Amino acid sequence: MKKFSILALFLSLLLLLSACGGGTAQPAATGGGSTTQPATGGTGAQPTTSGGDASPSGGKTITVGTTDAFSMDMLSQGTSESMQLVFEGLFQPNPDTGEIEPMLAESYNIVDPCTTTIKLNDNAKFSDGSKVTAADVLYSYERFVDPANNSPQAPKYGIFDFDKCTIQDDDNLTLVTKDPQPSIIAYIAHNPDIVSKAWYEKATPDQLYDQACGSGPYTITGNVSGASTTLQLRSDYWNKDKTPEAQTIIIKYYSDISTMLIDFEKGALDIILNLDSSSYTRLQGGEFKDAVVNTVPELENWYMVLPNYVEAFQDVRVRQAFTEAIDWAAVVKIAMGSLATVPTSNLSESAVPYYKN
Repeated sequence: MKKFSILALFLSLLLLLSACGGGTAQPAATGGGSTTQPATGGTGAQPTTSGGDASPSGGKTITVGTTDAFSMDMLSQGTSESMQLVFEGLFQPNPDTGEIEPMLAESYNIVDPCTTTIKLNDNAKFSDGSKVTAADVLYSYERFVDPANNSPQAPKYGIFDFDKCTIQDDDNLTLVTKDPQPSIIAYIAHNPDIVSKAWYEKATPDQLYDQACGSGPYTITGNVSGASTTLQLRSDYWNKDKTPEAQTIIIKYYSDISTMLIDFEKGALDIILNLDSSSYTRLQGGEFKDAVVNTVPELENWYMVLPNYVEAFQDVRVRQAFTEAIDWAAVVKIAMGSLATVPTSNLSESAVPYYKN
């Protein structure tokens, strides 16, 4: 689930750029106004200079480099950086602490391990001016499990018993899962997945591509296929306390990291995402002047699997012997350098759900 890390780092970088002229990303570097992100641990780098040019309207313009492809199809493509800025979910993890915070939801109540009531924020609105309603939430979740959509995310949303989920009014709904899910809030907090039912049911393919209607702070104003996407801050964004200062965000797409690094070094990019371990090490080592690298925990764990169909592995003592004999710190260093760590318990910080306390 790499995308959450990108989002957390991306948003925290944007907030930092807005506040003090720097940037933040998942492993990322910012030098001369840039940020970069590694393959597994979230990282960002930020320049110590002005951080973003002024846009014609007077707000800041931030230019982002990424090796991810553009997508607005959350059903099949997961989430892209653009999608993260156009859409929102009911809850989101805090980029710094990992704690779950309300977004489109105002509050919730866990009635029992299978039943949770949600109260939506009455101020939440989509970019077309329509209110975010309980019907939008259920529609957004149900379309993932609709066989006609053939979504890879169907198993994630298949935990809900939609025959029992109910809508009380525009602001209140009850979510019911097929099996006990005591951590349901954390479970649904990692995707910007709520869309407007009325808008999506009549949208054309072209509109879905470059005029997507979301509740997030930005709207897409330009797309050059395979090259760049331009997003503008909504003047009517509903969440005033979390409104970014960046007026314009330009996301440039790269087929290789080396070209992206060259543009970053020349100052053509304020934030760069999706670094490999060698590039991250270069940035972390100070090779790029004024670059600041930031990381956040990645929702990705690597495992050594000892399959039970091998008779010897059915003996727990054999499994323990393997665990104790392997130099895991050396494995981590060889495989990922400084981008990964050896867990100190069965619950790692990148697990879902993870709570700091």
